[in-house]
Amino acid sequence: MSSDITDDMKFTGRLAMYKNWADSSVYPYSSMDPMQGRRPSDSSLFVDRAYVDWTVLKGEVPLALTIGRQPSSDGPSHQFKDNTVRKSTYSALSFDGGADGVVATLGLQKLTGIPEAALRFGYGKGYQDTTGSVQAPTYIGSGAGSIEDATVMGAFFDFGLGIPGSLVQVSMVKATDMVSNTPVNANIGDVTLYTAMMEFTNLADTNLDLFAHYAVSVASPNGMTGLYNGMNFGLLTNAATANTASTDDKTGHAYWLGGRYTFNSDILNNPRIGLEYNHGSQNWFGFTQGSNDVTNKLATRGDAIEAYYIQPINRYAHLRVGAQMIDYDYSGSGMQIGAPTALTSPGYGSELDKLKNYYLLFNVSY
Repeated sequence: MSSDITDDMKFTGRLAMYKNWADSSVYPYSSMDPMQGRRPSDSSLFVDRAYVDWTVLKGEVPLALTIGRQPSSDGPSHQFKDNTVRKSTYSALSFDGGADGVVATLGLQKLTGIPEAALRFGYGKGYQDTTGSVQAPTYIGSGAGSIEDATVMGAFFDFGLGIPGSLVQVSMVKATDMVSNTPVNANIGDVTLYTAMMEFTNLADTNLDLFAHYAVSVASPNGMTGLYNGMNFGLLTNAATANTASTDDKTGHAYWLGGRYTFNSDILNNPRIGLEYNHGSQNWFGFTQGSNDVTNKLATRGDAIEAYYIQPINRYAHLRVGAQMIDYDYSGSGMQIGAPTALTSPGYGSELDKLKNYYLLFNVSY
């Protein structure tokens, strides 16, 4: 959905349904805000995006505000595998999902002479305590016994390299007062993500697309824990008793590399092949729980490789056939609670260590 409200104001929206075949069961975490309409569940319809772009200032340094449910999902470099234009701004290695907030963008190309240079500042809520059922009946978590809101702030600097189709982004995102998704919610600490990415579309007219992302996550637990299956879990930590988890920082890293090649073939409508690889360390944690990839492969604490073939049908439709091979080294990929445990540890065999996903996708965009 889109509407050009005025010359300097535009609305964009998107509704989404993502369901398992012939299934009316609700996915356990589908009600969590970043995952609504982003994870397979029942036939519920969600507002995936609803935001206004407002150009507040024009001139040498234009200023634009993006207000509402942000275009924060399906970010770079998912567009190569999805066979679409870029659909979001932020590296999908670090963030993928729905988010409500405000983003201010300063255009710096005229001022600096750097192609496509832009500086962005974002503010949003990752979680807001409004239930009043388990905690104190407050709105934003300020009462006795309540939990604080999870607040997200970030800064992003984008620029081109003077090569058509190039994009570089460096960013820092900090989420304070992370919440344990356990029966009794608790604030368990802060997470900071530092990310750098580079991508090239149709590099030097060779039909080759390339990208590389690298991220460092720093989890700062506050010692507090939530209760899950009778155990006390903090932010990437465990504790013998409630609220006694370690407060030492837990640093992780991840990288994601890939490429796609387009064949010049009028008979086959210019098919494409792609290959991607990503790796995450023991304490890697990113905000990708809202990824519409059913395996959430970029959260892997271990190694993941994916190969695919795209067969265009017409200008609006294509088929994609692919395979993912994921080898998990540590437990809890994509989860912020509990200490990641090596899956080779003696007596530890309660979690999947290898996953194979073969798929066929029929995609129509119009």
